[in-house]
Amino acid sequence: MPLTRPVSVVSPLPETLPSFILGPANRSYKHQYANIYFIRLRRLRQYVENNARERWQNVKGNPQMAKRVLDVTKGDLCWIVGTVYMDMPLKPNILEDIGKDFSIPPPPPPPKYNSEEDSVVLEDESGRISLVGDRLKRDQFVTGIIMAALGIETPDGEFEVIDVCFPGMAPQACVSQLTKSEEDMDIDSLVPGAPNSEDAGYSGSWIALLSGLELSTSHPMSSETELHLQLLIEHILAESGGSTDQQLSSQISRVIIVGNSMLVDEDHSKSRRNNSTTTDPGPSASPAISTLSKALQEIALAVPIHILPGASDPSGVILPQQPMPRAMFGDVRKYESFKCETNPTWLTIDGQTLLLTSGQTLDDIYKYLDTNDRLAIATRTLEWRHMAPTAPDTLWCHPYSTQDPFILSSTPHIYIIGNQPFFSTTLVTSPTPVTDGSGASKKRDHEGHATGPQIKCRVVLLPKFSELPTLVLVHTGTLECKTIQVGVDVALLPNK
Repeated sequence: MPLTRPVSVVSPLPETLPSFILGPANRSYKHQYANIYFIRLRRLRQYVENNARERWQNVKGNPQMAKRVLDVTKGDLCWIVGTVYMDMPLKPNILEDIGKDFSIPPPPPPPKYNSEEDSVVLEDESGRISLVGDRLKRDQFVTGIIMAALGIETPDGEFEVIDVCFPGMAPQACVSQLTKSEEDMDIDSLVPGAPNSEDAGYSGSWIALLSGLELSTSHPMSSETELHLQLLIEHILAESGGSTDQQLSSQISRVIIVGNSMLVDEDHSKSRRNNSTTTDPGPSASPAISTLSKALQEIALAVPIHILPGASDPSGVILPQQPMPRAMFGDVRKYESFKCETNPTWLTIDGQTLLLTSGQTLDDIYKYLDTNDRLAIATRTLEWRHMAPTAPDTLWCHPYSTQDPFILSSTPHIYIIGNQPFFSTTLVTSPTPVTDGSGASKKRDHEGHATGPQIKCRVVLLPKFSELPTLVLVHTGTLECKTIQVGVDVALLPNK
């Protein structure tokens, strides 16, 4: 029986989802970064207030909201809303960097910013107040999140926190087609002989995801890298493996490369900048880009492919990174099935929304927190309704003056973060629907619990392909997740 490949449909983004393209209207660097914080607080305050009122409506003493953090009355139980700022001695400080003696080599940056000397501050347009209390030790915070804090101001002028509340998961743009329980999903590996989702009566198709190819622009490609890349192409094109493997590969309707396709050597780039007479044409003419372009062309002949820039790609540094120029990708640039995207980017495929980022957002949040659980951190961004709260404090971003596009106005059905140390995934659900910010009452059952359609989001952390050759498949209809290991025994490779 001949193999047939399904077709996935990419729809225009809903009006509620932002575009990360920087056009002439918003490509300006004259604005202050403070505008982003003001916009973020104004946009998310209403959701925090609604959740806080419902969360604390039965608290003894009937605490009321103080409209400004400076309106708190000493000794009175109340709650306040503002933007979290983490005062961390180990965090980079641009003012200190300017005053440093550059004749002395700087020490390497610490892997984490957190320490015992950290303090938490909540601020709004009126001012700021220090937060204290044991409740803060049971949770972890980063700069830039919008939060409500319930507590009492102490005689020292600090706010002792009893409880905290966040915006919560945003509503989704459309209803997910999930009909299969998470317990029945195969999320760890490809199991030979497993039933195909199409045979089970589900709509949608498989999307193939990978990140971190990291093809060096200044060093020859190793035999191992060449072989892994060739095996990857054969898997996607259903040209390798047994009949079961080929059947699954033939159901891939789209491929997305989530950042770090190339690896621009920093020392090589510096030498090119310092030597104005160099004849080196740069990364766009290197063997790596040629190899990558040929691989993309082979894939694009059979299946549409999207590529995002990442931290190591020849692209801008600040977020959102703009699409890499199509001209650098050789003949594949002529294919309509080849798309260059921004980082981050929103896509709507088969009626489901996908949010993809190349990993800088999660990597920066990770430095603030005393945990190594990256998947848990990723799920917290959904609760915070913000994918990059640490921007612009320690994560470089564009100085927006009228919007904060990193706000999650809609919860994606599939949330993909690339270039992580390992593969991990979970299905996040919201037990109650989130209000639209109007303050309207939610529908409730006879026990007083809020009712409504459940919000579900598949969160996927993609490993670097150069370190862990893995192709991740996600089904747009069921949100199932599978992995295909693309690897060989290095000892069997010939020496060059």
